[in-house]
Amino acid sequence: FGYDLTFQFEPIRKSQERDPTQRDILLYLADEIVVVDQSRHSSWTVSLDFSYKSKSTKGLPHDCEPAPFLAFEHNPRNEGKFSARDTPKGDFTRSVDRAKHEFKMGNLFEAVLSQTFREKLDKETPPSVLFRRLRSRNPSPYGFLINLGEDEYLVGASPEMFVRCEKVENNEYRAGAIRVET
Repeated sequence: FGYDLTFQFEPIRKSQERDPTQRDILLYLADEIVVVDQSRHSSWTVSLDFSYKSKSTKGLPHDCEPAPFLAFEHNPRNEGKFSARDTPKGDFTRSVDRAKHEFKMGNLFEAVLSQTFREKLDKETPPSVLFRRLRSRNPSPYGFLINLGEDEYLVGASPEMFVRCEKVENNEYRAGAIRVET
């Protein structure tokens, strides 16, 4: 869930135009995750099952219709529209400068600034190539490449861990539910 979720229940004045077809919320439940540990030079697959009210995905095949990557020029969903970034050039730098000033004043102790860059991908540059390029330029310990469906991919890198699973056990409060401590 992202900050855009608040648009669903709070009357927030929008500071930039939004595409009415943009998804504000996307619940992504992966049934299989490939984990790559760069420091240990190893990788493995984690398969997940879900259960709710006596229904479960346990034992069901973890497969679906293939959703092959479509280059921008060959994708009918794009309708020729393209925006390379969500922040006008220079705005992010001004936000950083403002945050630095607020830190000096004692008004901030933490800030999460971000900007989104988009790139038209072609047949020779699928999302996996973009991810490898990002990893080589920004060798953060944590990275992700997620196919969100509807021809949308989330590619990123961060010095911070997103989620850690410390312990998995049966949930005593709800029969059949699994409790995960993070």
